[in-house]
Amino acid sequence: MPPEGCSSTTWISDHPKKAFAGRRQRTKVPLCMASVAARRSLVEHFPPLTRYHLRATILRMFYEELFAALADHRVAYAVVGGLAVNLHGIPRMTYDVDIVCTRTSENLTSLGSALGELGLKAREPLALESFGDLEVQRVAREERNMLALTFTDSSDPLREVDVLVATAFDAEAIVERAEARKWNSLTVRIASLDDLVQMKTNTGRAQDEADVLHLQRLRGGP
Repeated sequence: MPPEGCSSTTWISDHPKKAFAGRRQRTKVPLCMASVAARRSLVEHFPPLTRYHLRATILRMFYEELFAALADHRVAYAVVGGLAVNLHGIPRMTYDVDIVCTRTSENLTSLGSALGELGLKAREPLALESFGDLEVQRVAREERNMLALTFTDSSDPLREVDVLVATAFDAEAIVERAEARKWNSLTVRIASLDDLVQMKTNTGRAQDEADVLHLQRLRGGP
């Protein structure tokens, strides 16, 4: 049986080259315990529609792993962006995770540890902890036009987290106002409707404009 908390009962080999081998080799480990490479190898052997559903399952597993790691490391954060819109109940196509966090040195260190535990590395050679400095935030935002530090998994581009380290919005206040939602056995912190509307207003992006309309309807007015 899969271990407690495992969200999938699909069993495969944990070796990438054997992930779609014969029946005897497909009964090694549950999908939720397989390596990232083995999961990707499995997906590529199916027709498009099945691949879509498998990728969606693997993506949900990544979200669960991420939220569990954030909880284990006691990170003060809030999910924003497309995933937050989804978690508020509005269907939205997205795959990456956008988060804001309390930008203290201790919290940024905890966040870095949580992401590193999942095999995620910063795309830019920058220390996450350095963004606890207001001047570092200003330089990133105003001189480098950089609002987020992206963490990725080189073995799977779908495993990606954007940490909004230099946003002009009050990240600490957004975290403070964040709403708690259940994700299976986990509690996830997501930005409030008001904060999401504010963050997505006047960005010049069509998707954000559509999100704002849906979010405003959900909260009962503009």
